[in-house]
Order: sequence, then C-alpha cells, then structure tokens
Amino acid sequence: MQDVIAAIQFLGHYEDYDLTDDDFRRRIAFDPKSADSWSGVFEQHPEFFRKSEHADDYSLILRRAKKKTAEGHRPQLSEAEVAMLVDAAIHLQKHALEMQRERRAWVPLLMTGIGILATLAGTVLGAWLR
Repeated sequence: MQDVIAAIQFLGHYEDYDLTDDDFRRRIAFDPKSADSWSGVFEQHPEFFRKSEHADDYSLILRRAKKKTAEGHRPQLSEAEVAMLVDAAIHLQKHALEMQRERRAWVPLLMTGIGILATLAGTVLGAWLR
C-alpha cells in the first residue's frame, strides 16, 4: 500500500507525467517493498497506472487523461485529486482485506463438514463390515 501511495503522490505532482521504471526509481530514490520493481507495482495496480503504448513509460491514468498544455506537458494533479486517489487506494485495500477474511471464514465450516461426513462414513462402513 505504501508503494502505491508514494507512486500516486510522486506521479501526481512531478513535472514529467510519465516515467520509465528506471527513471522513476532514480527520482523517488528508493525501491518498492511490495514488488521487485516499480513497474511491478504499476502493473499490479492498473486501476491507477497505465503503461504507454509506444514506450516503457508509466503514468497515472487521471493525469494522463488531462489535456496537454501548449508546451506539450500534462498539468500536475491538484491536492484534492491526489487525496481522492489515495483515499481510493486505501478503500480498495480495505475491501481486499475484508474479502480475504470472508474467504477464511469458510475454512472452519468446511473442516467441520468434512469431519461430520468422515464420522458418518466411518459409522456406515463399520456397520456394514459387521
């Protein structure tokens, strides 16, 4: 999560809206903790980042959607836009954790059901063998 938030903040405010993995790593000055490379972080989160069709550049979707200025630059995101993206990232992370917990809730019920079926099968088999 911290890598996604850092990338959102950096790409939202940095003067260049699209960077290669190496350029991004050099400018942000640290490696990601959640992936082997920054391109891995970007590819794991297509809801926020897109790879350029013609190069190995990555950019924020929201910033890429903005019209270029006369100089050919895309405007930086406002504080409100960056905050909205960070809030969305946090919300998505919370939702993913809730879904993971819900999946784990079925494990005890499933194991209980298997235990009951095994006991029933053992009882039936024992009665049949007598």
